[in-house]
Amino acid sequence: MTKEDMQPAKKYMKPILIILLMIAVFSVHAFGQTGETELYAELKTVDTELNVACRQLKTKLSASGKAAFDTAQKDWLKFRESNCVFISRSATEGGVLSNKMKISCAIEMTWKRIQRIHETEKDISAP
Repeated sequence: MTKEDMQPAKKYMKPILIILLMIAVFSVHAFGQTGETELYAELKTVDTELNVACRQLKTKLSASGKAAFDTAQKDWLKFRESNCVFISRSATEGGVLSNKMKISCAIEMTWKRIQRIHETEKDISAP
């Protein structure tokens, strides 16, 4: 390619880059506007609390109890994911609200799991 052949491409490169940058900026802004950012932050907080509850419970379990709990917890996490995908898609057919519904479902299920873990911990601690 000669220098003359490159001139038309060079001419359009700057406007194309500006348009791509604007799309990226607006996409990030739109993502924040949907409330998903807040939901992800809440899910992170709830997952942290779940991990704390799991660690507390495991201190009261025998070695075989810990192994059984680890298996149950891994299975529950898989169930949470698949259940929330199902709920969000069946309600919205994969529309715009699908991801928000999925995250909300995960938050709700995680709170319930934390409550159940605390109940189990109390049952184990009871004389």
